[in-house]
Amino acid sequence: YGYRDMDATGFGNRWNRMRDMGFRLDDYEKYDTASGPRYAGVWRQNDDRFEWALRTQVDGMAEEHLDDFDVPGISVAITYQGEIVYQRGFGHQDVDAGVWMHGNTVNRLASVSKAVTGVLAYDLLGDHPEVSLDDEVRDHLPWLPAHHDYTLEQTLMNRSCVQHYPDPLTSFWTEQYDTAADAVAEFMDEPLGCSPGSYLYSTAASTVACAVFEELEGRPIDEIIADRLAGPYGLPTLGADDPAAADHT
Repeated sequence: YGYRDMDATGFGNRWNRMRDMGFRLDDYEKYDTASGPRYAGVWRQNDDRFEWALRTQVDGMAEEHLDDFDVPGISVAITYQGEIVYQRGFGHQDVDAGVWMHGNTVNRLASVSKAVTGVLAYDLLGDHPEVSLDDEVRDHLPWLPAHHDYTLEQTLMNRSCVQHYPDPLTSFWTEQYDTAADAVAEFMDEPLGCSPGSYLYSTAASTVACAVFEELEGRPIDEIIADRLAGPYGLPTLGADDPAAADHT
């Protein structure tokens, strides 16, 4: 593939897109124009991702999803038998700057963090046989008020009845806390939203689970995630997010 007359952003976009598709940059040129520097490049196939049989089908599904849900961008990766057979971004990671989404774009996890918390729970419990998912959270966090009478498992299943974000949001939900326990202390006096065992979607419940993990390990949750998930599984960008940060591109 060859492309020309690209500005720096366009060249970067094309480089990332071609890498996702399984191509490497073979040669490039930079030249001056009346509109500023421009780039041309030639890409050569570098692996089998471009020839994966389901590539065009997944492309279509992702593009349809992008249109149906009117989101700025989507990043998709598929592995098979330990090998990445597909990766690509769709739309933009930065709309204003014209930067395309790509397979290596670092995104905020938002509520996917709940799945990370669940995986972390099973990893931790393997090294802490004294702990059970059936344990009451107050067995490990005795400083919680008595109405927090739910189990560790229920915090991971949206069945603890710890309330979700308030409506409207307050500054508390954009403040950065050093530990999960510090964050739990801010809302622990609030009443539960239902009877434990009933379904109530809750980000704060995952924070309670993370506070339990901190108690077990004796260190902050961001260190636990780094040592137990990010490092061992080759996920260097997995880590704590600062919701108050101005730039989330």
